[in-house]
Amino acid sequence: MDYDEYMRSFLTEPKRIAIVGASSLLDRASNEIMQFLSKRGHHIYPIHPMEREILGLPVTRFLKDIEDEVDAVIIYLSMRNVLNQIKVAVEKRIPVIWLPLGITSKEGRRLVESAGLVFIEDRCPKIEWNRLGLNPAV
Repeated sequence: MDYDEYMRSFLTEPKRIAIVGASSLLDRASNEIMQFLSKRGHHIYPIHPMEREILGLPVTRFLKDIEDEVDAVIIYLSMRNVLNQIKVAVEKRIPVIWLPLGITSKEGRRLVESAGLVFIEDRCPKIEWNRLGLNPAV
């Protein structure tokens, strides 16, 4: 399966997605993407150590504490803080580990791919949705 086919499948088939660095602030990218993915049928698990509820969803303090199985994690943290969360995601065997626009990690890529998991970096789900011409009305 090529990248575009994989991305189309990932974005359009309902997933359980943890969002590390989730924010209740409406102007934050993590909040916008939580809303975007939720409206498209994905079940969102916000992760933040200080929040209790975001967009009406209960918040888990840390990724390591999430009890449900998730299909993916999107990590909205600075590059200097992302590697620790990648390690947690690999330990939990989360199948897809995604870093948003502007965030990359060579060490993270090595860890994820050596564990046989999928690593996506420097990409935005909303931009990918539009680039692939997926149904804008959804």
